[in-house]
Amino acid sequence: MSKAPAGSAGNPYYHAKAHIALAAFALNWRDFASNSSRREYWLAAPLIGFINLILFMVAMSHAWVAYALMLILAVPFAALLSRRYHDANMPGWLGVAQAVYFQCAGIGLLIADKGNFASKHPVIYLLVLLFGGFVNFIAIQILASLPTSSGTRMVKRSERITAYKQQHGLSTDDLAVLRDTMGTAKDQIIASRKLVYANKSLSTVAQETKGIRSAEAIFKELMAHPHEITDFDNFLYHKLPELQEAAQRYHDIQDDAINTTAVKESAEDIKATIRSILTSITNDYENIVREDAADIAMTRPQSTDDHHA
Repeated sequence: MSKAPAGSAGNPYYHAKAHIALAAFALNWRDFASNSSRREYWLAAPLIGFINLILFMVAMSHAWVAYALMLILAVPFAALLSRRYHDANMPGWLGVAQAVYFQCAGIGLLIADKGNFASKHPVIYLLVLLFGGFVNFIAIQILASLPTSSGTRMVKRSERITAYKQQHGLSTDDLAVLRDTMGTAKDQIIASRKLVYANKSLSTVAQETKGIRSAEAIFKELMAHPHEITDFDNFLYHKLPELQEAAQRYHDIQDDAINTTAVKESAEDIKATIRSILTSITNDYENIVREDAADIAMTRPQSTDDHHA
């Protein structure tokens, strides 16, 4: 069994095929929270229809047994529809309501046949048959056929990646290096932010130096201009990992709560190191802003006064 993708939200049978999808219908009978793909639904749909047909036949001689089984069948059917709608970014309760209504409508029609309701009230019977059964069944099939949102997200993501590569003239290898480098940088910034702002003293340092916010701003700048990455080797390969390491060490010392003079002095030294790194990162960002401002000034059209001067 393949591992469930991110879009499945925890359903291990999301990419199930053939008999596995049929088994998933029963095994996932109480899973109303995750997602189901269109394939999982459509492989199970004929089974649901076949079981309902058998139950209609059983109802001719064992009515209440058939009614009870139809209500039981409504539970896994409702769960399947709920998951299918989740995957199409729709509310799951809609599937639950449809499944329960469809099964109850079938029971209602059977009971109406038993009491000769159809012959006594043909118009009402036809309306129940039409809207309670046929129209709702068609609505279920249409809604259950909606595009898989996880698949749509993957397509859109692929399109964005292709556009990004073309925009910045990146090869596949360039993109792989960029993803690895910037992915590591993102993790280090997130970890450093968490560690720094978890401590009141370090939080004050971060607010004074604006270092964490500057690191995030540099990250955005590099993502927008990936060819500038080579100019920020020191930021990416030294400052960020050293900041995370120092913040983690300071955090560990505070957790140990050993308040000897030597430990306190070491903690202050680490804090000073963190301040120095954060200040340096802010300086890096200020340089970026200055260079951008200079580039804008150079490309600004000259006014008439400038020409006369």
